[in-house]
Amino acid sequence: DIDGIETCDGTNLGSVTCESAGFGPGTTHCFRNCSIDYANCQPQPTCGNGTVEQGEQCEPGQDVGSCQSLGFPGGLLRCNDNCSLDTSGCLLSLCGNGKAESDYMAWEDCDGADLRGSTCDDVGYPGGTLACRSDCQFDTTNCSRLTSCGNAIREGLEQCDQLDFSGVTCKDIGFSGGTLRCTENCAYDTSQCDSSGPICGNGVREGDEECDGRQFLVSSCEELGFSGGVLSCDCECLLDTTRCECPAGTVKLDNGCTDPNQIHQQCGNGIIDDGEDCDGLNLGPTICETLGQPPGFLSCASTCTFDTSGCTGSTPKLPPVVALGRNLTCILPLPDGESEGWCSGSNQYGSVGDGSFNDRNQFTRIVTPNGIKFKFAMSGWDHVCGIEQGNGLLCWGMNDAGQLGDGLVQHSDCSGLDCSATPVFVTNFTDVRGVAVGGRHTCAIDSNDDLWCWGANDRGQVGIGTTDSSQPDPQKVTALSQVVQVSAGDQHTCAVVQDGSLWCWGENAAGQLGIGNVQSPYTTPTPVNEVQFGAIAMVAAGYSHTCAVTESHQLYCWGDNVMGELGTGDMAPSALPVAVQGLSGQVIDVAVGQFFTCAVLQSGDLYCWGANDQGQLATGDTTNTLAPHLVLGLPKLTKVWTGSEHTCAADEEGRFYCWGSNAHGQFGNGSAISSSNQPIPITLPPAQ
Repeated sequence: DIDGIETCDGTNLGSVTCESAGFGPGTTHCFRNCSIDYANCQPQPTCGNGTVEQGEQCEPGQDVGSCQSLGFPGGLLRCNDNCSLDTSGCLLSLCGNGKAESDYMAWEDCDGADLRGSTCDDVGYPGGTLACRSDCQFDTTNCSRLTSCGNAIREGLEQCDQLDFSGVTCKDIGFSGGTLRCTENCAYDTSQCDSSGPICGNGVREGDEECDGRQFLVSSCEELGFSGGVLSCDCECLLDTTRCECPAGTVKLDNGCTDPNQIHQQCGNGIIDDGEDCDGLNLGPTICETLGQPPGFLSCASTCTFDTSGCTGSTPKLPPVVALGRNLTCILPLPDGESEGWCSGSNQYGSVGDGSFNDRNQFTRIVTPNGIKFKFAMSGWDHVCGIEQGNGLLCWGMNDAGQLGDGLVQHSDCSGLDCSATPVFVTNFTDVRGVAVGGRHTCAIDSNDDLWCWGANDRGQVGIGTTDSSQPDPQKVTALSQVVQVSAGDQHTCAVVQDGSLWCWGENAAGQLGIGNVQSPYTTPTPVNEVQFGAIAMVAAGYSHTCAVTESHQLYCWGDNVMGELGTGDMAPSALPVAVQGLSGQVIDVAVGQFFTCAVLQSGDLYCWGANDQGQLATGDTTNTLAPHLVLGLPKLTKVWTGSEHTCAADEEGRFYCWGSNAHGQFGNGSAISSSNQPIPITLPPAQ
């Protein structure tokens, strides 16, 4: 018997078990002193410790197998927070009817002869014959399994190969965001993927998801303004109303059912509604040739119908030469000749170049010595440089670090300020073919393809091997030759040389040099060679991030990502180049703002991402975007430029548009608005 202070006696353990005492499974015994012996009890399972222990089915974040292993035909099997399997993402099926089902109730890879047009290559094999199993999943038995891991091409059973993920991101494999990496064995490295946010596909509606699996923000088509039908959930966890219905005599819009006679009341909202050909600047994908007209300028009439009067067969025009600074826009109207320059915006340090210090909200002519005209210009934070008709270089604006390059700091027209309010010649430069303007430093390429830099050098951005005081005269960057393009960021510089290699130097605290670390500064050019992404066609250096376009039109970015400016779908910084989401093999131009990025594709479409507090992404609101967002309402573009918080672009007819911050009049159109989250057509100054 258990007496007094005894907890057990002989074989009498009372009701004490390993589990009741807080341990895992096991067997208790009684010591001779009549106390319980727990030595054979297993530790209590700890959910979330990374180890599947007795009593647990899984561990969050680890591979839990497939829905198929539990008898489901497909879907996504996950692990709940309590370490039990979550089958809510496993799908039902109508397998055997000869049609591959694909709505939210069922997903089949195939059904009989219906393979959805897929081949072995589409499902990760380099060749062979794809078939369909009786459970409506792909049969890859006759697909080839030969691979070449390390050749930068994802093939066979490889999940990835260097930077080739076939478009797959952390979100696609069950995480809420983050940066997907590739191991040396061509398998996913998810160490930098994030599972803390909403996860589309786990069957639980979270965060800003409209739906997930069978969980919906609203329960029926009727709640959305339709008369009936079946509400579905698409693969991005957005409501799918394609099977919602409307009564006879009405038409279906995204927001419900509408009398067709009332549709044109929405003309002018910039959105092509049912019954409209176009709306404002939004022409959709239509061009003159689509309508059987000769090439030219297609526009939209006030009735939201196409106006083909501009389809004249004329050759598309070159865009103007544009330089955007912190709060400044400068333009050379003639891109293929010599013209006067015009600036508008912030003029605190004379960066408008008209000899004054008053902000301008209309384009003002730059006052040049002896009527000199320009053929190229670039702007930094508060200073501007232009190549003149004789290939000399002139600069104006802030000069606190000698960034104007004429050996002086103060100029008589600045009333004691460290600046020049009119252009001054850079010392000993008479044959310049390229220039880059940074935060407080400047670089130029001469006719021998040598690179020269000057101005602030506190972070080694001049590239001469020191962090000595500012350099008011041009210094040759001796470590490089055959330079074909240079770009200057706030405190770092990057250059492309003739063989397509990329070199960066200066500040690196955010990894903006792309060399795999955040050691800083680097005072001489350092190769960006940690990832072999091919020959570089152009580079754009920004405030604390950098982007580059390869000769195969791939876009990579690296550095700071505090506002999503890397375009990877998250805010994780990267000291190595990472591919921008969804733009593979299509980019022809990229521009880097302070905390945002924009790129023009071969199609003429413009995508922007990152900070949007001033509407600089042209999304129609001021919400930041972590992945590339298509800018609507613009015709086919050829060029984009970014300032600190504003963006401008030109279409193939040479027409000009701006949006974002206009607090200092940087749109140049006389407008008093402080900002615009939609593109505004801007009239170019006269070409003289």
